[in-house]
Amino acid sequence: KIWHALNPEEEAVFKEIAALYMQSRPNVQVVFENKAPDLQTAVLAAISTGEKFDLFIWAHDWIGLMVEAGVLKSVDNDVADVLPKFAASIPQYKGRVYGLPFTAETVALICNKKMVTEPPKTFADLTKIMQQYHKPPQSYGIAYIVNPYFVSAWIHGAGGYYFDDKTEKQGLTDPRSIAGFEFFKKNIMPYVGPNPTDYNTQVSLFLSGQTPCMVNGPWSIGAVKKAGIDFFVAPLPPVDSTYTPKPYGGLKMFYTTIYASKEAIDFMKWFTTDPQAAKILVQKLGYVPVIKDVEIQDPVVQGFYEAIKNFYLMPVSPKMQPVWGAVDIVIQNAIVSDQKTITQAVQDAAKDLCARGLC
Repeated sequence: KIWHALNPEEEAVFKEIAALYMQSRPNVQVVFENKAPDLQTAVLAAISTGEKFDLFIWAHDWIGLMVEAGVLKSVDNDVADVLPKFAASIPQYKGRVYGLPFTAETVALICNKKMVTEPPKTFADLTKIMQQYHKPPQSYGIAYIVNPYFVSAWIHGAGGYYFDDKTEKQGLTDPRSIAGFEFFKKNIMPYVGPNPTDYNTQVSLFLSGQTPCMVNGPWSIGAVKKAGIDFFVAPLPPVDSTYTPKPYGGLKMFYTTIYASKEAIDFMKWFTTDPQAAKILVQKLGYVPVIKDVEIQDPVVQGFYEAIKNFYLMPVSPKMQPVWGAVDIVIQNAIVSDQKTITQAVQDAAKDLCARGLC
């Protein structure tokens, strides 16, 4: 029994892959149950009422919360034999594994081929492109959603961090984090179009041909294709040999509950590492694979596959939650406006986090 909140298109493909598995194992029944729109509440409620299910599917950043709530069991020994097959790092909480991923997401550079013929190799190349097309209000240098998730690439690339999952401490006041915020403000922010914090505004600027490129994830590709844009996807380009942008990334995964049977764990291992299953997910859903041995024909998926090699896994500790809000305030006060300097903004934001024991 697998609980999920997949969309109908995804659910159909998952069932198709499960059917392949069951063909050769007639005694195994794989059942998917849709618990949208609030999977988290359903999972937590089931644990208190004793309703049993083996696995559930969600992004990896629930691990800390779910372990602390007594929902999950670790499967380190059960999955040790398949771990070498993965190209992406496997999410862990306090050194233990609680499930396996089947796809990754992060942001990359998506460019309109009419304006940009080939991926910029360096940040200097990207700067030239942004300068060339920045002619407000007709056009802008780049479509960029200025929020903590999207901006994280430049903080991590500079060697900084919002939050350290191991120590469970904030890193906003680290000089390298400040340098990352400064870099973004000085070198990207001047070229971003109006309403920088609004997702839909930024995407529509790109879709209407008013920016040469946008920074976005695989979830946005459907809209780009629908708009009939000829485009490519490439990793965010390095600033120099020591500064490669490392955006936050997420993994979608199977979580193993305290009730997970051996059959369910075997199915999870097969689904996440079988090259044929990975190929179906790439072809039918455009999922970015996380295993090493996979053929990718689709250049869009290939672009994101290259981007996940530089990604920074989103924290799994439940203590990360207030940090998102703190970074948001830094962005509001010091990046999209000049109410404070960046140093002042991060120091103010850190005060609140320190009061919560995160310093």
